[in-house]
Amino acid sequence: MTTILALLTPNYADWEFGLLAAAARGYCEVDVLTASPDGEPVLSMGGLKAQPDMAFNDIDLGKLRALLVIGGTIWESDEAPDTSELLRAANWDQRLIGAICGGTRALASAGLLDRVQHTSNSADYLADVSGYHGRDFYRDIPTALRAGNIITAPGTAPVSFMKTVLEALGRGSSNLDYYAGMFGAEHMVGRRAA
Repeated sequence: MTTILALLTPNYADWEFGLLAAAARGYCEVDVLTASPDGEPVLSMGGLKAQPDMAFNDIDLGKLRALLVIGGTIWESDEAPDTSELLRAANWDQRLIGAICGGTRALASAGLLDRVQHTSNSADYLADVSGYHGRDFYRDIPTALRAGNIITAPGTAPVSFMKTVLEALGRGSSNLDYYAGMFGAEHMVGRRAA
């Protein structure tokens, strides 16, 4: 079975992970694992308690098809865990790597966005990340963006992030299109009314 793992941190953005986990497990036959910095439970921004499967240090990349960095407020602070070695190893192994919102700062810090097209919450949001040299490759778009094995998305794009990750895993289908359309429909209504 295809297995993906999401890095969850204290105060993680539950809406960025929820749609992806539900679609992966519920509709696409993808096993979803989670890890926290120390393997201990973490609370989301919305107060949902997640009991991770492991600590960051216990991750075995050989058992994963994808490693996902879910956003949260910690990525903007000095308390952000250093995931650079893990992310570089995943990239070296050509694992699919996805990051949304604050999670894109972890990829930027690891140097993974220096030479690939990517997006995030804004160019300025990544500008102060130590070691980031990819501003010329930044694309200001409201949806997820895939460049090879790297997927990035702004925090406002959990639907396209979910769809892009699952398509990259070879799970694209008319059912996935329907699922993404259903959850993104409210945004289309606003555009039609404008």
